[in-house]
Amino acid sequence: MIEIDGLYKYLSADGDVESLVSGRIYPVKLPKGGSLPAIVYFQSNGESIESMDGDNPTEIKRFQFSCFARDSAVAKTLRRAVRSRLVPKSDSSGTTATVAYDLPDGTHIQSARMHMELDLPYEEGSGETIQHSMIEIEFVYENPS
Repeated sequence: MIEIDGLYKYLSADGDVESLVSGRIYPVKLPKGGSLPAIVYFQSNGESIESMDGDNPTEIKRFQFSCFARDSAVAKTLRRAVRSRLVPKSDSSGTTATVAYDLPDGTHIQSARMHMELDLPYEEGSGETIQHSMIEIEFVYENPS
């Protein structure tokens, strides 16, 4: 499923993301005492598409990706790397598949668009501050199960 390991595997396979977080991509919350920088992701919204033919495998879900780092520039760089990986851009050739791709778990992403991105006020850590930059991405996809 997209939220269990599809997004994790797809993000961790990206060289830019992996060079920043070294596998520190977590669902729902940052582990207590976890190292930074890190990404925390969770579903923030979701809806099914109704069909007169019954259950429709196409779903629309938004996920928030919170990028945490000790330095605000690193948190923003990480947010940009997440966006670049999950919301592909055209190379202007007219032949680039800009929105459709497959996740390692078999989920077929039909489209992905950035819904919102922002920098949040820093959070107090254990004796130091933690910078928080987030992006919310909406996915339209076919659930493989």
